[in-house]
Amino acid sequence: MKRSLRSLLAAILLVGCIQSSPAQWVQTNGPCGGHVYAFASIGTDLFAGLENGVYRSTNNGDSWTTVNAGIEPGTVQSLAVAGTKLFAGTLNNGVFLSTDNGGTWTAASSGLVKRMIYSLAIMPEGAGGTNMFAGTSGDGVYRSTNSGMTWTPANAGIGGVNGAYVFALAVSADGAGDNWLFAGTDKGVYRSSDSGTSWTLINGGLTRPFTLSLAVRDNGSGGKTIFAGTYGGGVFRSTDNGTTWTAANAGLEKTRVNALAVSSDGAGGSYLFAGTGDPTGVAGTSEGGIFRSSNSGATWTAVNAGLGFTDVWSLFFKADESGGTKIFAGTYGGGVFRSDNNGEAWTATSAGTKYLQVWALASISHEGGGSDLYAGTYGGGVFRSTNSGTSWAPVMAGVAKPFTRYLVAYTDANGSTCLFAVSSPDGPLYRSTDTGTSWTKLIGFSQAAALATFPNALGGTDLYLGISTGVARSTDNGNTWTTASLGPTYVSVSAFAFRREGTGSVTIFAGASGSGVFRSTDDGASWTSVNEGLTSLGVRALAVLPNDAGGTDLFAGTSSGGVYRFTNDQSWSTANINLKGANVKAIAVVADSPTGPELFVATEAGVFLSADHGAHWTDVSAGSFGSVVNALTVSPDSAGNLYLFAGTDGSGVWKMRLTDALAWIGSSAIEHAGGYSLAQNFPNPFNPMTTIRYVLPARSSVTLSVFDILGQQVALLQKGEQGAGDHEVRFDAKGLPSGVYMYRMNAGSYAETKRLIVLR
Repeated sequence: MKRSLRSLLAAILLVGCIQSSPAQWVQTNGPCGGHVYAFASIGTDLFAGLENGVYRSTNNGDSWTTVNAGIEPGTVQSLAVAGTKLFAGTLNNGVFLSTDNGGTWTAASSGLVKRMIYSLAIMPEGAGGTNMFAGTSGDGVYRSTNSGMTWTPANAGIGGVNGAYVFALAVSADGAGDNWLFAGTDKGVYRSSDSGTSWTLINGGLTRPFTLSLAVRDNGSGGKTIFAGTYGGGVFRSTDNGTTWTAANAGLEKTRVNALAVSSDGAGGSYLFAGTGDPTGVAGTSEGGIFRSSNSGATWTAVNAGLGFTDVWSLFFKADESGGTKIFAGTYGGGVFRSDNNGEAWTATSAGTKYLQVWALASISHEGGGSDLYAGTYGGGVFRSTNSGTSWAPVMAGVAKPFTRYLVAYTDANGSTCLFAVSSPDGPLYRSTDTGTSWTKLIGFSQAAALATFPNALGGTDLYLGISTGVARSTDNGNTWTTASLGPTYVSVSAFAFRREGTGSVTIFAGASGSGVFRSTDDGASWTSVNEGLTSLGVRALAVLPNDAGGTDLFAGTSSGGVYRFTNDQSWSTANINLKGANVKAIAVVADSPTGPELFVATEAGVFLSADHGAHWTDVSAGSFGSVVNALTVSPDSAGNLYLFAGTDGSGVWKMRLTDALAWIGSSAIEHAGGYSLAQNFPNPFNPMTTIRYVLPARSSVTLSVFDILGQQVALLQKGEQGAGDHEVRFDAKGLPSGVYMYRMNAGSYAETKRLIVLR
């Protein structure tokens, strides 16, 4: 055995033959942005806390990379620095510490009862050390004297379990050598003069006590001015260490103050900045902006030029190499913005923060080649790429509700691009006729849901919209609408599909959440339920695919039953062989593929491809995304290559060339009518995970092993009896060096060896 394997491997290496295999998914460069909750810096390194961890920039925000090794997945709400130690407070997993500028992290949460950390602060102590404080969700304040290794409650007077939610912490030196600690909570502002041992509520004059942010400013005479940003009450100011407060809101147009920060004005004075939002809306759903004051909050001026996203959650000031100051603003959905001139102008600096949740994808192909690709995101609005995802630009900046769940794009009869977006799960419908530069809110639909288009017989395009009372249809680009109910009870439409009949008429199918599928043959004027055999009625996606008999099959992706197929308009049957995951998020059809119609679906377990009308499915996701796929679309690049794009729930947009996906079918095809079969692993090369599939015609004793180039076994993947049918195993090559390996299957009298490549 070892000698034959060595000979085979030597022959492979001598001829330098590398067997081709399907390519892996590639993460596109965006959309970039996300929800930015905190900043910190050590030297020239800048750090940002987002919903998927910590990012680091070494070039003042021009580009970012993730630095999350050791941090458990979750939102980083707060950051703090003590010397060369960087601390991250998360919303799920407590506090983490890095001593190598974010290169690696270790948990630093021993003693924390609740692990939801809203705020962090560092206070020097008299012995030359530091006290560290953590503001928690409902459990008050905790203190650590050993860099977060252990924590003890510091809640006397502020409340422990089920007590205060501490959204902000600030430290102030009073000029007499004493340090004061302030905590902004849902109950108001608390003050401690003994390093958190005891607290006093100081709400005198604070008419809106719910406090989200705090800042401290030198008053020019050796004292300090304390500022409190509140939820719904704007900014309050205290010149006596919080004993009394006065409102400081002249010109401050928004009263939810998420962030406060103080910077030098370059002339010996200072500016106070406020990052705001509208208290009438939840995060990201309404406009706020950045306001600046040069007179300690007496008056404010909006400074939002270039700020594409105006729900601002964090502010930070950092000295640059030339001795000036750069201001960074973290937004909800729009990522990071930077100003080099004290807020006079802002520039988006989010390259690399590819966190955004993508809910919808749409594409328009150009006659000369290529396409415009659009992505609808959670909190960031709509982004557009003209180069197959190489770069993305936001095109929905300024729209009040940038939670874009549904998105369609088409070219109208005049050759212009029409783009429609439903903003938020049940929000209004917006239209753009200039590729997203400007948007118009269409009147009359405040509860819009599913969205779809279909070419009509006159050369135009009909637009269909799921609304709270049924279905709405427009034949004039959304200017006027007709509506129809799907039945006597409330039906929430979540998907559409269309079938052109031989007579030229159109049959429309509508999928409803909890009510199954409805059919219309009169342009949506009336509807009939078609649910025979459809046992899972939570329909999320629909698609029509031509079948081999010259007709069509209708496919329904459901929330709990996987995929169903509707053949000849008779009844539904499940189509789930080898399909993992019962919750189908999206369906994409490639009707004109060179190898015949192809059907792709996205479930919570990945992306799957069927080349036989849903009879069998192949996993083509190869564990690439790291998050759930919400949307699928097919779009060509400038060279005419078709790509499958996947919008994910936390890692942006990914793509794979369609021919590579189809090659995966070929490389892993298993002849069910034949005998034993061992498929080529996919992906190959890989790092560190790959999948190996095989088929057994009868119950057999199976051994599947992996060998190195010396013939030494490095992994035993399967040993023992297995039943007839399709099987697959996942091989984790973590710990193995790059190189060529062989995997071999023995089953009865059958033996086959194939090669796999680990590529770091």
